[in-house]
Amino acid sequence: MNTNPKRTRGRPKKEEVDKVRGIYWFRVVSAKSNKSAYALEKEFSKEQFKLIDGVVIRPCLWDKYAKGKKLPSNQLVKKVEEVYPGTARILSLDVWSLFRIQFPDSDKLKAIVSNIKPTLVKHIGKYPEFGARYPLYKKSSIAPLGKIKPLHLVDKSSQPLDQFKGLLAILIDGINKQDIEQCRLCLFELIRIIRLIAYHYFYYVQEEFINLFEIRFLPESNIVLPRRGISIQEIALHNFLKNIRALTPSAT
Repeated sequence: MNTNPKRTRGRPKKEEVDKVRGIYWFRVVSAKSNKSAYALEKEFSKEQFKLIDGVVIRPCLWDKYAKGKKLPSNQLVKKVEEVYPGTARILSLDVWSLFRIQFPDSDKLKAIVSNIKPTLVKHIGKYPEFGARYPLYKKSSIAPLGKIKPLHLVDKSSQPLDQFKGLLAILIDGINKQDIEQCRLCLFELIRIIRLIAYHYFYYVQEEFINLFEIRFLPESNIVLPRRGISIQEIALHNFLKNIRALTPSAT
């Protein structure tokens, strides 16, 4: 937690996660409607189109949505949802909170972990007592969350995504506690499954989603996620572990 008493003036800096959220929303709307940014702006803001000396003048806001430079207003999101149902939820997926500079509190992390592994919840926010069952620094606790059943992906089950979020929540807990082994185990599994998760659950922003993970959780390191396949041996995990303090909100 940032203990600096100084307050920042002006608008808060837009985070990378908001850029990805915006792009994802636009691409889903565009796919559902089969329309370009120009056509969508004409559909939802026709009154703002003007023809001056034979030239079409328009706000070009949808072009900014397409590039993640600007998020749509709540009013517009609701308006679009009425025409293209299912698009509003893109912006409010709970996974986005895990990528914010200010990490979720322990209660939020516990809630996420409880969805997939309730036995681990009591260890979030504290080190387990000696002899405790299922501590978070044990491979037997973390590894099962990285085992994804292909059938769940085919059936579009939410379980693989819940597993990913659970791993991410436990990684954040490890970062908060500066627990090297907990972080190492989580990161190992996250790197192994992130491409599958990106493809099946964030299809329209696969690369942006993976880049978001790199930016937020692999800072100041030489780790680069391979674009074709995943080779853990080629990834220098020790660089991440040496720079783990760079991930905490107080250091950003």
